[in-house]
Amino acid sequence: MSETITTATTANIKFGIAWDSEIGHHTEVYEAHRVDFWRDLLPAAMRDALLERSTGDNVGLTVQDGDIFPELDTRKRFRIKRRQFREKVHGSIVMPRIGRYYPRGLLRVIPGIYPQNIIPFRMVDIQNGSLDVDFNHPLAGKDIEL
Repeated sequence: MSETITTATTANIKFGIAWDSEIGHHTEVYEAHRVDFWRDLLPAAMRDALLERSTGDNVGLTVQDGDIFPELDTRKRFRIKRRQFREKVHGSIVMPRIGRYYPRGLLRVIPGIYPQNIIPFRMVDIQNGSLDVDFNHPLAGKDIEL
């Protein structure tokens, strides 16, 4: 017997997320156990797509920019001086590489950024004495299939 999902339901859900980047197609799968449709926070479109479904159903959802992840903001991509990237951390040398994600705490002399900040940023480009960094969420601006 199949149970229908209501706001009083708790469910185990397997989420698959797919997107394209400049290097290829990506897919991630997450298993969420005991999702509570009354108490847990789900994006409205996702919650509505799942309500009234039955055990074993598959639901597809296209996510627009800004629905789940923050919108792409071109002001969050900017150039810094190479010396603002701390290359020595706890006795180890960290060299900037294009495409890699680093904790923002590796950057210095940037307003609001402190050494304890672990929020990631992406290294976009490296030029002679400067680095282009991107503070956007990694999935901002991407077309997402959920």
